[in-house]
Amino acid sequence: MRQRSLKILFLPALLGVQIATADEGLYTQAQARRALPVYLKQCSSCHGESFHGGESSPALVGPDFIARWNGRPLSDLFAKIRLMPPNDPGRISGEQTSDVMAAILHANRLPAGEHELPFDEAQLSAMRIETPQ
Repeated sequence: MRQRSLKILFLPALLGVQIATADEGLYTQAQARRALPVYLKQCSSCHGESFHGGESSPALVGPDFIARWNGRPLSDLFAKIRLMPPNDPGRISGEQTSDVMAAILHANRLPAGEHELPFDEAQLSAMRIETPQ
């Protein structure tokens, strides 16, 4: 599989800007695997089993997804997922939301790392996916 050429930016307020490439990973394989039953039960009816979207729901993989979330803090994606499904928002926990985000990052071929994606919005607000210029 070809890995996407993306950077993940960590912007700690007191330490200045640190840049980590996607090669370092944001989530663990275990986290992405743990998310699959939750994704399949709670998300796939709208976004499809393979994350490619549905009739009225956007794809969670591919260039359109990356373009939509490029440069935005991961806390925005976290908050968006927490609003799902529209008829019953907040159905999944914060930890499950981060796990689903890990599955989405994995589906976008971003490599896994040694640390799980946090479910703390303050930490997520300091993380961004950036496409190279």
